[in-house]
Amino acid sequence: MKYLQKLLIFNTIGVFIVAGVLVNYNLLYGQSTKGIKPNDGETRQAGIGSNLTWTKWIAVTYPSGGEHWQAGTSHNITWTSQNISGNVIIEYWISNVKYRILSTINDGSYEWNIPSNQTSSNLYNIKVSSSKDTSICGRNYNCFTIYPAAVVEEPVNKMPFVFKLFRNYPNPITSGTYIEYTLPENTMVSLDIYDVNGELVRNLMIDSQKPGFHKVYWDGQDNNGQKVSNGTYFYRMEAGSFNATQKLTVLG
Repeated sequence: MKYLQKLLIFNTIGVFIVAGVLVNYNLLYGQSTKGIKPNDGETRQAGIGSNLTWTKWIAVTYPSGGEHWQAGTSHNITWTSQNISGNVIIEYWISNVKYRILSTINDGSYEWNIPSNQTSSNLYNIKVSSSKDTSICGRNYNCFTIYPAAVVEEPVNKMPFVFKLFRNYPNPITSGTYIEYTLPENTMVSLDIYDVNGELVRNLMIDSQKPGFHKVYWDGQDNNGQKVSNGTYFYRMEAGSFNATQKLTVLG
C-alpha cells in the first residue's frame, strides 16, 4: 500500500512538472489559446499583467511570400494591428540586413514605390513596427522576390528610315545581352523572350517610344526573376504593323 501511495505521489508530481514545462514553453513562444492574433514567426508583446492574452500586436498580411515584383513598380504593403496608436515604421530585410522605408500613419496599407536602380534579384521580407515601441512589431519571414527592370537605352543618333530588329550582342550570352532596334516614327513597342516551345519567358518591355535607335538589356532572367536554363531562345519585337523575331543562345 505504501509503495502504491508513493508511486501515485511521484506520478502526480511528474504531471505537474510536465505541465509546468509546457506552460513555460507556451509563454516563451507566445503560444496560447487566448487572444493571439499574430502568425508564427512574428514578434509579439503581451499586455501588462497578462501571461496569456496578447493585447497589442501587429501582423503583416501582404506581401505574404512567394510574390515576384519588378524594380520600378508599385505594390501595397498591408498589415493589421490591435491597440497600436500613432505611426508605424516599415522596413524591408535582405539576408537579415534591414533597410527603413519610412514612418507612416497606421492605416493598414502603404503603397511602396520600389526603387528602379536594383541590379540583381534578391529575396525580401517586410517588418512593420510601432513607432512608439518598436518591440511591438510584425514581420513576415516568407520571402518574396524583387528582380531588376529591363534597362532601356536610347542613344541620340540620326533618325532611321525603317523599322529594324538587330541581332543581340553578345551572343551566345552568359550573364546578359543587348537588343537593338530602330523606329522611324512614334510607335507602341513590345519586346518579349520566348523558349523553343513558343512559351513566354520574359516581358522585356511594352511602351510607346519615339523614333530613333533604341537598346534594351536582358539579364537572362524570366518573369519570376529566375535565371533561365541553357539553350536556344527567341526574342520578338512588335511595333505597329511591324514584327520581327531573332534567335539567341544562352550558355550560362
